[in-house]
Amino acid sequence: MLIQPLLTGPLVGATTAHSFRVWARVGPKAAALGVRIRKAGTDRWTDVDWAPALPQYDYTAIIQFDTLEPRTRYQYQAVGFSVAPFSKQVLLEYGWPDTTFDVTTFPHDTRRISFLMGSCRHHGMKHVGPLDPKRPRPHASDKAFGSIKEKLETQEHTPNFLLLLGDQVYADMPFFVLTRTPVAAKQFARHYHNSFAQPHFRAVTSHIPTFMAFDDHELVNNWGGHRYPRKLPQANLETGLRFFEAYQGNHSPRTTDISRLTSILSPPNHAPYDYEFSCGPCDFFVMDVRSERKYKSDQHADPRNRMIGEQQMERLEQWLRTGSRVKCVVSAVPMWPDHRKGSWPAGNTARDIWTHCPGQRAMLLKRFVLAQREHAKKVVILSGDVHCSFVARLEGRYEGKPFLIDNFVTSAFHWPIFGLTHDSFIWEDGLRIATEDAVGFDHLSVACMTGKAVTEDNYGVVHVEREGRDIRYEIFNARGTRVRSWPPEG
Repeated sequence: MLIQPLLTGPLVGATTAHSFRVWARVGPKAAALGVRIRKAGTDRWTDVDWAPALPQYDYTAIIQFDTLEPRTRYQYQAVGFSVAPFSKQVLLEYGWPDTTFDVTTFPHDTRRISFLMGSCRHHGMKHVGPLDPKRPRPHASDKAFGSIKEKLETQEHTPNFLLLLGDQVYADMPFFVLTRTPVAAKQFARHYHNSFAQPHFRAVTSHIPTFMAFDDHELVNNWGGHRYPRKLPQANLETGLRFFEAYQGNHSPRTTDISRLTSILSPPNHAPYDYEFSCGPCDFFVMDVRSERKYKSDQHADPRNRMIGEQQMERLEQWLRTGSRVKCVVSAVPMWPDHRKGSWPAGNTARDIWTHCPGQRAMLLKRFVLAQREHAKKVVILSGDVHCSFVARLEGRYEGKPFLIDNFVTSAFHWPIFGLTHDSFIWEDGLRIATEDAVGFDHLSVACMTGKAVTEDNYGVVHVEREGRDIRYEIFNARGTRVRSWPPEG
């Protein structure tokens, strides 16, 4: 049969004012992904574009459509083809499915935008279950996406895109990724197939451009470059990164030329996974705070500890000085507040977030402040990871002049057991930054602007008004009820 159903997807990936990408898993039975599009409200479809399934990337495929109009709704249809290439006559004989998806390109101006964000989509404590994408075992995390889907249908949410801040899968649950035993690709595949086939997740990501960040549970808890290869055998690492690239990295802006993917027969795991994109009045720099970690001390907050490498730092510095007014720095782990010593889980969280890198954090903080003062940028930090949500405002003085920067934190879509709470963090008492790198800073204080951290399952919505004059952050629980907002209404 020529026409084959998609095994996973479709998912809308990297999007701009003039382009968008469609990603799907089509094989091994299908040889290619085929997609056609049309502008909403018209009857004429484009000729089919197709891309081969990539066996080295679990038979996924990606197609990009260019020369599109900004802030315009397009419809698309996507199928798998058992042979490729194929003729138009064969397509006409076999026909297309009735299912149609829609996606809207980004604005080309600085008008108001909004976006959804969240992290930590744990599937629950049971085994992941069957691989059949038509009957995936339900994840508890899909409840939040069910609420998002309902609000998209009623237009209570009208986001331009969805930002997933890490831990899209928990490859180490239920603890089959052992630290000493190499793991077969089929075990990583089991998690990705089931997670990406969840019906509400699939419904949302097939319509809303989706951008993903790299965090630890795509491999194993608290993983970072400083723990390679000692913490994770090389076979585990290479396999886990290949699946991350196949399902999360290849459809992102990090892959500038998707046609080159066909020539990569043995994926080289080209970390780091940082990338940039823009929408309306906002620029986004999605950091890779995992693969380049280098700790002089795994036990203490040594000033020489680093989260990101020198070249990634240079890219971030250049990005801060140019482009749009609002600069959203995506760090999968929060930049602040610091973890309170002695709180649960003892020691692990402090070593995993920016608390453990006081020197590099001071360097970044200085660059954020200078971007605000010298280049008129508004800097906002976006984070996940810690299984609770809040707005952490850092205020202080640099060279005698006041500044403030907010860190919006949203986590988790679903986390099945107790975890961090508001009292797990240090509020008001300042920020640990290395003395040598902190010259010029004083009166640093971190405040929770949402009153208390939200610890139930949740996701966030960010609204940015025209030219970034006002930014609003809302936290919704998994049932779709708004539980916090900043600034507060009224």
